[in-house]
Amino acid sequence: MRDHGVGFFILTDEEPTIHRKKFIEFCEEMEKRNLPVLWGINTRVTDILRDEALLPFYRRAGLIHVSLGTEAAAQLKLDLFNKETTIAQNRKATGLLRKNGIVAEAQFIVGLENETPETLEQTYP
Repeated sequence: MRDHGVGFFILTDEEPTIHRKKFIEFCEEMEKRNLPVLWGINTRVTDILRDEALLPFYRRAGLIHVSLGTEAAAQLKLDLFNKETTIAQNRKATGLLRKNGIVAEAQFIVGLENETPETLEQTYP
């Protein structure tokens, strides 16, 4: 950070929050060092819901951006992908992030064989 003027980084771990204890330890270290750097991650909706009470702590540690693999805005497609989440859970997770001052990015898969104009339209509520 000091040598290269880095003010933002993204952890490239696919799901850093899946190992909750290690992620909390990382956040504790970031908070302890009080570095003027912000960072982002990719993770699952279920981890955000699980860690709802920890989101203010994550934000204090510098977490400012979370990219969620929501994959679809139609429940039929979520079921097809075996996401084990619902549209309501996806919305709740993005709302919790925003409420805690964390930018929520939702990733969607489009253009599948069985995609219809109606299911595609559901991606843009």
